[in-house]
Amino acid sequence: MIINFMKLFNIVFLLFLVPISFAQESPWWKSSNESETNNQVESTSTNSTPNGEQEAFIQGQLGEIEIHIDPRVEKLVEFKGATIHPNAGPMMDGFRVQLFFDQSKEKVNKARGELLKKDEEAEVYIEYKAPNYNLLLGNYRTRLEAEKAQADLMELFPEALVVTSRIYLPSILETPDEY
Repeated sequence: MIINFMKLFNIVFLLFLVPISFAQESPWWKSSNESETNNQVESTSTNSTPNGEQEAFIQGQLGEIEIHIDPRVEKLVEFKGATIHPNAGPMMDGFRVQLFFDQSKEKVNKARGELLKKDEEAEVYIEYKAPNYNLLLGNYRTRLEAEKAQADLMELFPEALVVTSRIYLPSILETPDEY
């Protein structure tokens, strides 16, 4: 019976006395100094306009900004804008020459630059396969074509190897004499 009385007393205490303690106007966890400081900050951070709207108060001076852009930036923007998305166009199974791979994209781009210095018309692709970036060359239908390209670049890229890949359909050159 004493245990039942204790349970009943605890329930009454929780139902009536706990809500009364939380019914105060200001939160009990904030001191009076903190609430006054917050009210002062709120009142000083906004100003009223003649229309009655409130806007943020900005301290500082108005001025002019002059931007000088290097002409090479414009060329780079044009180049990046003209880049074709890797999945554009019809594709087929074929071969590419993997010239270089590394976890650093900067190193792969440097190797790409070296290749483009040698041959500006090269079809070069950078492909990410975790955790490496792969520098791939060409769209070859046969392994023999890819091995010929690999042999030509062995001096510059001795670690080059032929890999199977999805390639873009190589362009077919038409000459008027064939008709």
